Amino acid sequence: MRKLLTMDEASEYLGISKLTLYGWVSARKLGFVKVGRLVKFKQEHLDKWIEQHTVKARVQSQKFVTDGDRRIEDRFGSEQLLSERE
Repeated sequence: MRKLLTMDEASEYLGISKLTLYGWVSARKLGFVKVGRLVKFKQEHLDKWIEQHTVKARVQSQKFVTDGDRRIEDRFGSEQLLSERE
């Protein structure tokens, strides 16, 4: 098992201020370990939290024309049929 990170180490690791980290701990936005009155963090828990809050890139939409009507595939992969009048 790795060493537990302090508030200073965890805030530096996450790239946030200690004040922000204290707020997140108070709101229980991420996991922590209490050692007596001290708050510590497991690096693997921080890594998991980062992974869970990583926003994935969108898939670029594709456009194609068929039979005089325009079909547009939206970012979720579903097709919409648009008439030439639109």
